Amino acid sequence: MTDHFVRSDGLRFRVIDEGQRHRPALVLLHAITTRSEVWQAQARLLRQHYRVVRMDYRGHGLSAAPDQGYAFADLAADVAAVTRRLGLRRFVLIGLSFGGMIAQAFATRYPQRLTGLVLCGTASEWTQAERAMWQARLATLAEQGIEALAQPALDRWLSPAYQRNHPRETKTVRRYVIDTGTRVFLRCGEAILGLNLTRALRRLRLPSLVLVGEHDPGTPPRKSRQIARSLAGSRLVVVRDAWHFPQMERPVAVNAALRRFLARIHRAA
Repeated sequence: MTDHFVRSDGLRFRVIDEGQRHRPALVLLHAITTRSEVWQAQARLLRQHYRVVRMDYRGHGLSAAPDQGYAFADLAADVAAVTRRLGLRRFVLIGLSFGGMIAQAFATRYPQRLTGLVLCGTASEWTQAERAMWQARLATLAEQGIEALAQPALDRWLSPAYQRNHPRETKTVRRYVIDTGTRVFLRCGEAILGLNLTRALRRLRLPSLVLVGEHDPGTPPRKSRQIARSLAGSRLVVVRDAWHFPQMERPVAVNAALRRFLARIHRAA
């Protein structure tokens, strides 16, 4: 495993690159205000058979946090540039939550770079009521700072039972949120408010898997069903007894779904 930095456009991006370098590549994008470690359970399994690249995207983890460049087009361009520098011509892109939004933006702009797309606990557009909810959340963030949103975020992402039974992991995710800070969350929030990718997804012809926790309160299963209907030939998997971070709460189920999907892609290749 190499945990290192890749420079692009004057910025430094932290990358974890592990697994089988001559096997098909997977690129994993984390959720907003977290970092690459939230995919640890999947990387541990997938690196046995694939090249697995995790990237702390702009403003997150150990990567650079400039004042600008948090529109989805910018974040997708970062992924394109970093993967080119790593020598990845084509790969499967796997995104969680906000990372799933970046993955959609990447797929609609650089479809020729992808062999497959996995979207987990995400959305492609908002209703008026959902957008108003995000506006209120960002107003609270601007007034009170990141501390005010850390626990509410955890309560959307992880079930009460998980938080109770896994205090160390929960505390770690909370620290990621606090460390990301108010400024970056607000910048990403501006992109989230403008999310409108459903129509663009309908033009894609790409093997796709859509995952969502059964009890996800942030992007409930109906949001994933909308995405799955928009992506021709995609498969929807609802992970039982999971919230917004099924890859942490139900890693066995998520890993099984990923393995089936990836096996199907690479058999067909």
